Amino acid sequence: MTATDASQTANEKTGWLAPMPAWAYGLAGLIPFVATGVAAWVVKPVWLDLTVMVQVTYAAVILSFLGAVHWGTAMTGRGARGDPRAATTWKRLGLGVLPALVGWAALLVLLKTTFPSIALAILIVGFAGAWLGDRAAVRTGHVPFWYLVLRGVLTLVAIVAMAAVMAKTVDL
Repeated sequence: MTATDASQTANEKTGWLAPMPAWAYGLAGLIPFVATGVAAWVVKPVWLDLTVMVQVTYAAVILSFLGAVHWGTAMTGRGARGDPRAATTWKRLGLGVLPALVGWAALLVLLKTTFPSIALAILIVGFAGAWLGDRAAVRTGHVPFWYLVLRGVLTLVAIVAMAAVMAKTVDL
């Protein structure tokens, strides 16, 4: 066993620390959120529309990914407390599809209105809702507790970044 394997195993045994690769990839996934959150405040006003479009598009993609986690765990057959019949319930699979629909709605709002702050608000609510869905999945044993801790940190940073862009769009 390598040192990396040993530290990963030790982290997983504690129950709340996500494996190092999950942290590394998760934090890397925040780069577009943070970059657009900062860019909204430092770029020339002519570039703000592009900054908003980039952030909303990326957020919609990530929101879809968050839903896909639930669909993927349902496909493994891991139901509540080990019951394989509980793996593919309407609620479970709904948690897999709903975030993508919310992201799509935000994109439609961005494309069809002159209020980008509404699209960002939809996404913020979507991310918060996805986290609540993850919390429910932890309670029923579908995902490990460390996933909720990881997602809590990542969700908080993503929401702050979206709120920063939203504040700039309202500021105009």
